[in-house]
Amino acid sequence: MLTKIKHLKHLRKIRREKPDYWHLPKDGLGYIQIPKVASRSIRIALISHLSSQDASNFSKEEIKKYTNVYSSHISQSDIFNQTSKAFIFSFVRHPYQRIWSCYKNKISSTKITKNLFACHNISLQDNFDTFVDKICEIPDSEADRDFRSQSWFLMNGDTVIPNFVGKLETIQKDWKTMSNQFDLPEITHRNATEKTL
Repeated sequence: MLTKIKHLKHLRKIRREKPDYWHLPKDGLGYIQIPKVASRSIRIALISHLSSQDASNFSKEEIKKYTNVYSSHISQSDIFNQTSKAFIFSFVRHPYQRIWSCYKNKISSTKITKNLFACHNISLQDNFDTFVDKICEIPDSEADRDFRSQSWFLMNGDTVIPNFVGKLETIQKDWKTMSNQFDLPEITHRNATEKTL
């Protein structure tokens, strides 16, 4: 019974979730973060820019300090309203590769000690095909952010929010576009998942 109550509470929390939006007002720059799409690498690059230091060796506390100041969870409509004040960007990834990364990181890794997706009836013993079958049945409004569709983060109704959407598959080239415009440091892709395609 307690487990069922915990799962219901977790689902209620998921239903209230909003995208994680980074706003750098001095640069007129905004970033919509999508989990499993080099989000840590991009955050580190932005913090390096803000701090004028290499943030790759920052402690969790130092990273959290910048996150608390520059990041907030706000609705897609509120992010859309920022488009007059900021050049907003995001990065996307081939959906299959993103789901594979989620599965490897959250389900099949030997380091996993807690099933974060138990409220979705997903087991740590599920193979990849079973995992995909299960998440395909979950609407975005109830899906965990790690496998929620990328369009959910980037759309305000029928309107695409970002001014620029790069691809993980061409991150070095696409990041250079951002770097040239906003004088951002180079990006180093961390936590890369073994490819399957």
